[in-house]
Amino acid sequence: FMKNVYEMGSGYSDPRVNHIMKYLAKHYREPITLADIAEHSGVGRFRIAHLIKEETGKSLITHVHFFRLQEAKRLLEDTDMACADIAFEVGFCDQSYFTKLFRQQIGMTPGRYRRAMRSGEPILSWSAPD
Repeated sequence: FMKNVYEMGSGYSDPRVNHIMKYLAKHYREPITLADIAEHSGVGRFRIAHLIKEETGKSLITHVHFFRLQEAKRLLEDTDMACADIAFEVGFCDQSYFTKLFRQQIGMTPGRYRRAMRSGEPILSWSAPD
């Protein structure tokens, strides 16, 4: 649900941005290149990053990380998958980078997040990238 709300935002004024955000929401688990997005959206690859930043105020990679971390949180809550497996499942190639980014954005490590969620400990949730 959160992914869908975030993906659609508040209805970006530029339909190309809506199209790009839908692409990111569908393909965040894969390695994503500007060339892939350009091919899919019809926007020049050098224009994409600027267009996203202009329209949303956030970088393209921030949006990709948001989708990946939202799914990681869901997997931590709903499965017993190892944190390393979750990192790779959501599209991170490096578990330590995943852990570092997760801690930066969520405020705790993935393992601690899982324990907190299962114990009912209150957590300040990260709702959108800055």
